[in-house]
Amino acid sequence: MYLYAKLGIIFEIDNYFYSFFQKSAKKFGSLIILPYLCCINLLRIMAKYNIQPKKEKSARYQTLLSEETKDRLRDEIIRLIVTERKYKDPEYNSKKLAEDLSTNSRYISAVCATRFHKNYSELVNDYRVNDAMSLLTDKRYAKMSVEDISEMAGFCTRQSFYANFYKRLGITPRQYRLEHSQHK
Repeated sequence: MYLYAKLGIIFEIDNYFYSFFQKSAKKFGSLIILPYLCCINLLRIMAKYNIQPKKEKSARYQTLLSEETKDRLRDEIIRLIVTERKYKDPEYNSKKLAEDLSTNSRYISAVCATRFHKNYSELVNDYRVNDAMSLLTDKRYAKMSVEDISEMAGFCTRQSFYANFYKRLGITPRQYRLEHSQHK
């Protein structure tokens, strides 16, 4: 049924552009045919591969948690990750966090999504990047390599550190260090 609706839309667009093309061809020449072809080809591809709009889906486990439970878990996540600096441990994952909080990892994921608006990895990596930013600008660590600082911040690999740092700030850690050492 969805396919027939798409084909109907293709037919309607085809008729519209054909009549528009007939009326305006004298004014614009053959330039008008390009958007027409692009639109028709896009709809044909959508029909051929049965491409449908992505539906928003709410995970079932997100609705099982009460708001109070989500708030309590949020506070506990912050306490463990930030206050106890668990983000510095590269081996500390959502499963271990769930064990420490006596819950399951799906609930951790639900709280991260609803309360922090990111997944667990993004949350932890944000704290790691913040820590690395302060270490990179601290004069006590000026002689340390960027890779050593990434390990101190809790990143497992150099690639992960650079990717997260660049994603967050739009510059590499080396560029960040150079920019901030020149201003002091």
